[in-house]
Amino acid sequence: MAKLGNLHRARLVVGITLLLVAAAGIGYPIWWKLHSDQGAQRLLQQYRSETTIPGRSSTTTACNASTGPGILSIPAIGLIAPVQQGVDDSVLNVSIGHNPSTAWPGTSGASLLSAHDVSFFSRIDELKPGQTITYSVGCASYVFRVSKGIVTKVGAPIDVPAKGSLILDTCWPTNALWYTSQRYIVTAQYVSTVPTSSLSKSGAAPTRLPQVALQVNLPSGLDQASLSLSANNQIMGTLSFDGAPTNEFIQSNAPLQFEASALTLWFAAIHTLEANQPSWWNMFAPGVPYPSRLAGVSLRSTGALEITEQVNGTTPVGATLVGALNGVQVTLHAKVSSGAIAIDSYTLS
Repeated sequence: MAKLGNLHRARLVVGITLLLVAAAGIGYPIWWKLHSDQGAQRLLQQYRSETTIPGRSSTTTACNASTGPGILSIPAIGLIAPVQQGVDDSVLNVSIGHNPSTAWPGTSGASLLSAHDVSFFSRIDELKPGQTITYSVGCASYVFRVSKGIVTKVGAPIDVPAKGSLILDTCWPTNALWYTSQRYIVTAQYVSTVPTSSLSKSGAAPTRLPQVALQVNLPSGLDQASLSLSANNQIMGTLSFDGAPTNEFIQSNAPLQFEASALTLWFAAIHTLEANQPSWWNMFAPGVPYPSRLAGVSLRSTGALEITEQVNGTTPVGATLVGALNGVQVTLHAKVSSGAIAIDSYTLS
């Protein structure tokens, strides 16, 4: 992956990785499946333990630095997240992914870490040169200093320090819900190695990652497979937030899990209207008048679907979806109650 230039610089070609991660982004909002997150949770628990053991200090505790799966921490944006090996969905659905063709974060080599946009890396575009990033593996933490952040195209080479460099990679814009050929890249250079216990005494690391698992009450006449993004020609827009979501929620895969349920409602509404089945509508939009104006015709996406998630802390409370079908602007409002999400109102204009 890395082409060495002179003795001081390296050029990292990340085209293959970026293509793989970007391609995964085509369908991930609705293909969401909950994978086992035991590895990610174990890393968080270990990090929490290493930063909160009473009496530990950088001067009294010996620690042998190692490399491998660990915890990425970026204080400037309030990110604490697990990093595991691989860049396929089984990894990216529960953590940040380490590209196995690059070195693990440490004192030498160039390490590439990737995540879906609208998840762990949704705020990395806010990072400024000079801010710190730490990567913790057990009792030792590698400290990096941000060099720069850039927007680049898939396949473009990136100049990075030849020794001890860290590259963070996600789609651009970071709130995009569609396939994008542009990437946002943060590069950082190794500074030092410190005991993990010296980073924090507050125990601020989350004990678990936020999870969203909402039920949608679907009629037997609707096949779940027909409600996937891959099965529908939908123009996708961006994701935004309302309410008071925590950084912990925003910088996790919980927004994608929440979005998946909201998209299920959107596609269920479209298929129900095309089939002109008011009884189906009542299953996932109880008490809401049937939108007969759009019933019985083939519905085509004619405008990008914008999604706003209402979240209090780490708890989803509602969602608003705004898109255009056959030139008609459709706004669906959904509410979350008792672990389920349902349409509670709509407007057509």
